Amino acid sequence: MSASPQHPSLQFELPGAWWRIPVDSIDSAAASVKKLVAHKFGRNSSEATFRAQQRKAMSAAVTHAIEGGATEFHVSLKLDKRITFASTLTVYRPALTFPGQSTEPPVIMDALALGLVRGDGSDREDGADHWAVLEGEGAILFEKGRSYVLRRTSDHEQPGRGPDVESYTAIKADYWITVPGASAVLLVTFSSPLAELGPLLVELYDAIIDSAVWTGLPEAPAAGNLADELRTKARP
Repeated sequence: MSASPQHPSLQFELPGAWWRIPVDSIDSAAASVKKLVAHKFGRNSSEATFRAQQRKAMSAAVTHAIEGGATEFHVSLKLDKRITFASTLTVYRPALTFPGQSTEPPVIMDALALGLVRGDGSDREDGADHWAVLEGEGAILFEKGRSYVLRRTSDHEQPGRGPDVESYTAIKADYWITVPGASAVLLVTFSSPLAELGPLLVELYDAIIDSAVWTGLPEAPAAGNLADELRTKARP
């Protein structure tokens, strides 16, 4: 995804080996998924059924991301020489509006938090503090340079990928990130079927977000000289 001053992007430093699947069309995504499965699982005829199941599952995940407006989709192949993690990273650019088109991270994040609590479909008491609700669910708010980041994690039961495969619990981590200098947010979503490794994975995802670098940002306002500011105010 290219960046411009109107559409800032995050450039990720992904650890280990990852595969980026294009999301400009279903056809290009399907072709990339086919190459990915062949790369990861080979072409042995005895594994044809298994590969077909993997293609179907991955294609469904990518299609869902594309239909949701994803701008990037990455799949982890291996994080080091010993362990392979099945994680995906998806980037979205939600078309949200914020009070007064504010570019201030606290204003944007507070409005976002309120919208998330009101829109999640859960039963809430009227007047419940939205930050208290999010904190009660384990959400974490932190700063990343000029951005605020809200992290929400959840577990979801997923059906098995194939007739003889049991269902499993997947972990999802959503990172809502304010865009510096813009009245906008990015949503970066990580997902993995290895929910039992949840704390380790969230630590990894946090590190990926922390190391990501903004590109295409408008220039930050230059810091004023305090002495000059005082002189200006002192003039009649």
